[in-house]
Parts: sequence; C-alpha cells; structure tokens
Amino acid sequence: MAINFPSVDARNRLNILCVSEHYYPLVGGSVTYVDNICKNMAYLDHNVFLVTQTDNKYLPCHQWTKQGAYFVYNLGHEDGTKLNTRQSRKYFLRELNKFFPELVKTVKPAILHVLYGHYVLQTPNIKKSRIPVVWTVHNVPPHEYRPLKITQIKWFNSMITWTYFFIVGVIHRNNFRKFRYDAIIATSERTRLLLLNLKISKSKVIFIPGGIDPSIFKPNFSNNKTTSFQNKNTPLILCVAAVIKHKGQLVLLEAIRQIIKIYPKAFFVNVGPIRDAHYQQEIDTLINQNSLQNHCSFIATEINVADLVSYYNNCDVYVQPSLEEGFCLTFLEAACCGKPIVGTTTGAIPEILNCAGSDNLCPPGNSECLTNKILKTLSTTQKDKIDPIKQHNKIILNYSWLSVANRVNELYKRTLKQESL
Repeated sequence: MAINFPSVDARNRLNILCVSEHYYPLVGGSVTYVDNICKNMAYLDHNVFLVTQTDNKYLPCHQWTKQGAYFVYNLGHEDGTKLNTRQSRKYFLRELNKFFPELVKTVKPAILHVLYGHYVLQTPNIKKSRIPVVWTVHNVPPHEYRPLKITQIKWFNSMITWTYFFIVGVIHRNNFRKFRYDAIIATSERTRLLLLNLKISKSKVIFIPGGIDPSIFKPNFSNNKTTSFQNKNTPLILCVAAVIKHKGQLVLLEAIRQIIKIYPKAFFVNVGPIRDAHYQQEIDTLINQNSLQNHCSFIATEINVADLVSYYNNCDVYVQPSLEEGFCLTFLEAACCGKPIVGTTTGAIPEILNCAGSDNLCPPGNSECLTNKILKTLSTTQKDKIDPIKQHNKIILNYSWLSVANRVNELYKRTLKQESL
C-alpha cells in the first residue's frame, strides 16, 4: 500500500477520506458526483483519497492509484458477481470493514465523507471510529427502488412490492436516526424535506446540490442537427436515462403517441443502459402495439461525453419523465446546454426548471401533461422565447462544480470546528 502521499499543511489542507459504493466503470449521476467532488476538493488544495469498488480491469485491486487529482483504493469485487448488485454491496462492506483501520492509519484523515452508500455507516469499524463524518444522501430509500416482479400477476406483485417498500422504509428510518454522522448533504431540496420528515435534526441536514462542468456542457450553435432532423416538422425529443421503471419512459411513450398526431415525423431518442429487462419488454410491447417503431430509438450502448453533449445540442426538447429521482444530473446537463426542458416534480427537477426560468413541470406519471408541455415547447413562438446562452449562464451561476465544492469545503470546516469545541 506504499505510495508517496502529499504533505499536509494543517492550517489549509485536509486529508479527506471518501467512501463510495459506486465508481467507474458504472455510469450515472452518482458516479459523476463522486468523481467531481473528489476532483474539485483536490483542486481546493486538499488531499483526497477515495475508497471504492470497481472491477480489476478498471483499477488494480488493493493498492492506491492516482486518478487525476486524487487517489483511489479499489476493494474489488468477487468473481462471478456484477457491480451494483446486493452481492457486490455485501462484499464491499465486508472488505471495507476489514481494511478500514489500515486505510485510516495510512491516510490519517481529518474527515470521512461517505459520497454514496446507504449501508456504509453500518460498517463496525466506521461506527467505532472517532473521525468526523459527512454523508451525502441522494435520495431516501425506498424512493428509486424498483418494484418487485415475482409472478405475472400484477396485483400480487404490487402487494408484495408495497409490503417490501414499507419494511425497507422502516429499516432506513431507524438507520438514519441511529447512524453516527456529523452532517448530511441533501442533493435536492426535496431530499432535504424527506430527511426532515424522518425527524433528523434540522441543523444536521444541509442542502448542497450536484453540479455541472460548464466548459463541457454548453450551447453549440455550430453543431447543427444531422440531416435526418433538419426539418422543423421533424422534432427530436431526447431523454438520457437508464431503462428502469422509475425513469418513466413508458409515460413519455404514451405522450409520443399523441405528439405524432401533430408532428407525424416526430422522433424520440432515449440514451441509457438497460437496467431492468422486464421494463424493456414492457416498452417494446407498447412500441409494437402502437406502431411506434419509426418514431423512437433506445440507444443502450455506452457513449462518451462528447457524443452525449452532441445529443443534447441536437435535440429540440429534452424531457425527463421520471417517476422518482434523487437529483437528475442529465436534466441539469441538458439545461446547461441551453435546451428547452420538460420534467416532473421529483428530485431537483423543479429547482433546475425554476433556475432556467421555465414552467414546464408535470406530475410524475401524467402523460397528458407531458404531451401538452412538449407541444407548447415545440411551438415556434415558445422556442423564440428561449435564449440558450442566458439559460446556460443562469445554470452555471448556481450549479458549477467549483461552487458546489466550495460549499462542501465550508461544511467540512464547520464540522471540524464543532468537533474541536
């Protein structure tokens, strides 16, 4: 585990030990959050050390590796298991507990920041450590949990799911109350309110949103739409989300059915991996039953950031039909690219819409509202009202990663000051 760590100036620089169940090669908002918090805290002249779980193809196992501005220690995962499963989480927590004393001895952290993981604070060696703890909570379980599909009988699945969610909710309510932490970062105002509803002390819950890199996500007027979408009567509707029930693609497809009556050549694109095969089957069934094959495309292959930005800049309207969200980073990215945006009342979506100066907000699951908001957004008079540069500037004023890191840094200082009293 030998590595030449930077020196620590106690007056200005902290050793920060971060922990996350999610990291590359996983994709999504949680991984982006982890990487950017680590990177930007390092830019603020702290020494940042991340303990996480990834496959050995991405990072060597059980040794510190420099990843840009910060260090990573990969606990690995068991052969034959996939990342982001119950089995991999159990392995991660077991290995974290086993190696935590040695990691602390090596890093000598001033503060521990749990960036992602609802069970990390159950780890015995973390529970008995005296290191001040900051915990980022993206959403409160069982929000974002997928419904159970045990049989083909829908009412039975719904009953079992309700029972399961109720039990999970009780367990997590107890966990939030009994875990040892000094502060919780809620990444959306909605998550903050959910935490306060659990009777957590108001002084311990701090709202600090996720962020955006404005140098990457920005309007690009030179990046005109490809020839297949150049006609104004062929609007491109985009959603960037994993194929899983709480992302709400089925609701959006119901809206697409109505939109093609007005725009017969309208086209919907969803970019994101398939995380629920049963849900994908439901989507395919709806597409086939309504002859939508020529009006939609689901792109499940991994794409790089440049291509993702191109998708944002090529669309006519970005729609987030989510039934449930923690934050929703892709919605923020689309807004930062200056695109017209339509979303639901979950996660940070209402806050982002408000920041962008838009009222295109719908209740989750309401396809009629989505239809009306999308049609309104596609109208010529409405599109002329949107200034992409102005919207971009509004977004980065509130959501740049540097401003997020500065707020986290102030929380660290406040937490350490309280500990020293």
